Amino acid sequence: MKLCHVNYLIVGMMVFIGSATYAIPYTDCGSRGVEVLSVEVTPCSSDPCVVFKGELASINITFKAGQDIAAGDAVVQGIYNNQTMQLPFADKPVCNHLTPQCPIKEDKTYTFSHTHLVSQDFQLVSLEVRWELLDSNRVPFVCVQFPVQIE
Repeated sequence: MKLCHVNYLIVGMMVFIGSATYAIPYTDCGSRGVEVLSVEVTPCSSDPCVVFKGELASINITFKAGQDIAAGDAVVQGIYNNQTMQLPFADKPVCNHLTPQCPIKEDKTYTFSHTHLVSQDFQLVSLEVRWELLDSNRVPFVCVQFPVQIE
């Protein structure tokens, strides 16, 4: 009998975890020297991705390096009504968020992961979010963009 309850618990956890993370459709906005394999946002279960003010949101960008890259900083921008604005992002070094860790080597697969609090100051709005991972010369080697609804 106890085993049955454990099985239900495991299945329930798998359903919850599966619904919490969503591989979202994205636009590659100029990645160079890498192949972006996937972009996942948590919590996100729709297109556009819906995030909530005052709650945590996470992003995972998985890519395969086509060359060695000296990683620099990450930049996140919001695009609304054709206006681009920098979004707050405190811990910028790409290497602080990369698995496996830097250095980035050719033919290896990496995941950039970051979790942040969606600011209460944001307006309820639909916008495009652009994440760029820059090399040490401040040239983007990963650039992905996707729609987000802030509620």
